[in-house]
Amino acid sequence: ADAKVVLPRLGATYHQGRMRATLEGQNVRLEEARVRAGDGWAEAQGTVRLREFPRAEFDIRATLADFRLAEGENLHATVSGKAHLAGTSQSPQLGGTLGLRNSDLYLQAPNRESSAEDVELTPEDRRTLERRFGVTPDRERRDALAPWGMDLGLRLTENTWVRRQTNPAVAVEVTGQLQLRKAPQ
Repeated sequence: ADAKVVLPRLGATYHQGRMRATLEGQNVRLEEARVRAGDGWAEAQGTVRLREFPRAEFDIRATLADFRLAEGENLHATVSGKAHLAGTSQSPQLGGTLGLRNSDLYLQAPNRESSAEDVELTPEDRRTLERRFGVTPDRERRDALAPWGMDLGLRLTENTWVRRQTNPAVAVEVTGQLQLRKAPQ
């Protein structure tokens, strides 16, 4: 059967999803995963080694072709290329070479208020998060990308824009290559 995944934060809907995997001891072997978005597709193969739930090790390779990764308020992105997810769930590593086209990045004005509210977690809330997701909320570390390592080549091609709609309004078409490198924290 076809699977459909909706990620509201990205404004993305991935459809016609199919996956075939086998469990071999502590390893989940992803034989085939394929999903469509926009006019394109993404597929992946690899292995996830389950250590102690929810801790895992990754070795997953993906290929994307005209894949509409995001269609959200601040980001529209069509991606092609190859990516590799390695490392662990505590320190994932993302590498590869991706091309962006027909993409828009909307910059949020610095004076725009965030719609998020601070929430006080009880000790029981913290234990529940640790038990279910393997994370403990830390007020001083809010950067979701902090544990990630990255070595990602980006090619910005046709119709790729950086925009700001607040005063002063900006619309700059960009092309070229970027190398994103980030050590895990």
